[in-house]
Amino acid sequence: MKVFDILLFPFRIIYAPVDYYIVSPLARLILKSEIIREKKLLNNSYERNRELNSLKEVQEKNIKKLSYRLDRMKGFLLDNKKLRSEVFLTRNEEIVFISYNIENIFDNIYLHGENGENNFWDSQMAFNKWGDELSVENFQTRNDLQNNGYGRVLLEFAIKKAKELGVKHISGKLSDRDKENFSWLLPFYESFGFKCIIYDEPKGPILGHANLSLN
Repeated sequence: MKVFDILLFPFRIIYAPVDYYIVSPLARLILKSEIIREKKLLNNSYERNRELNSLKEVQEKNIKKLSYRLDRMKGFLLDNKKLRSEVFLTRNEEIVFISYNIENIFDNIYLHGENGENNFWDSQMAFNKWGDELSVENFQTRNDLQNNGYGRVLLEFAIKKAKELGVKHISGKLSDRDKENFSWLLPFYESFGFKCIIYDEPKGPILGHANLSLN
């Protein structure tokens, strides 16, 4: 035994219980606490990393959707160079293009929605014109895109153009093929000022008319 160890021997005997019963347990407790804290930090780091990856996936999907919508609308503009197109927003703030032939605007009016999936049109109207009167011959929206507000934007546009071009009256037939939709179709027309009349005695497939005076 070295001289230094001999000199420290009495102190080691005195402080051995303190080291065994107090210092060592305290050191183990501190170490355990540090390990638990580091483990929590590591778990939080893993969770945050998962959240960031999930957010990244959502952003990538949104970018793809946006790119698809832009390419879709660009394609319609390029394909319809002979038609005039105007831009509108639906009640859901969706961008839509309405395209028409400027020489005969009421022949066919097409609506293309940025969220639509149809190659030709998402909603469409066609009229017959006699003097200062218009008759709705076709008005439809793709079944998978109903309730998107396309029909409302399209009819608003048609009425606006009709007023600008001096049309005095617009009428539409209420046929038996629309009967199942009368619960929402009649209030829809009436919200624009149309007066809807259902005949007591249907005239063949025609059950009534919707009439709008623009005077």
